[in-house]
Amino acid sequence: MSRDLLTSLIAPVLVALVTFSGAWWKETAQRRSREQVRQRLVAHVKNEIDVIDAWVKAHASLASSTVLSAAVRERAHHDLDAAYNRMMQLVPEDRQPITLHSILSRLLLRHVSISPAVRWLRRVYYFTLFAATIWAAVGFSQPNSWTSPKSIAITLLTYFFLAVIPVWIAAWLVIFVARRRDVWQGLGRVGASPR
Repeated sequence: MSRDLLTSLIAPVLVALVTFSGAWWKETAQRRSREQVRQRLVAHVKNEIDVIDAWVKAHASLASSTVLSAAVRERAHHDLDAAYNRMMQLVPEDRQPITLHSILSRLLLRHVSISPAVRWLRRVYYFTLFAATIWAAVGFSQPNSWTSPKSIAITLLTYFFLAVIPVWIAAWLVIFVARRRDVWQGLGRVGASPR
């Protein structure tokens, strides 16, 4: 009796641990990706400032006097102000610690923008997530699921194909529809198609 109880408790705990670690890894990877994009943009702005500096020096070397003309000085100030404003927009965001709340929020897809289609698809995702949890509790608690290496492999593969993949597909659909909606809204025109 205790072995059956232990077996039925281990499977859902393992599924929960794998789920939470996957959500944590995804959150960490997305933060790292955002930081890399920000660093590339900072490098681009620094290169732009170097180009402005070289441009001003080239104008100074071509001029008969060491004083720059007002037009060159004004353009350099304008370009440097624009580069400075872009640099200030790229200030790194405060690092928020990865908490249980942020992981659960990502797992439950609370970070996606809402529309009626996304709301409906998110409910489908919740259903598949719930069904995967129930499937794990019922399927992994069966005594025949753990009797031999073959039955363990069959149990895990069945769970993967009938529970994990539908959850992934539902999550992908929610995120895909939410992003498409954001793209359409970003166009600013009703009826315009993205190109």
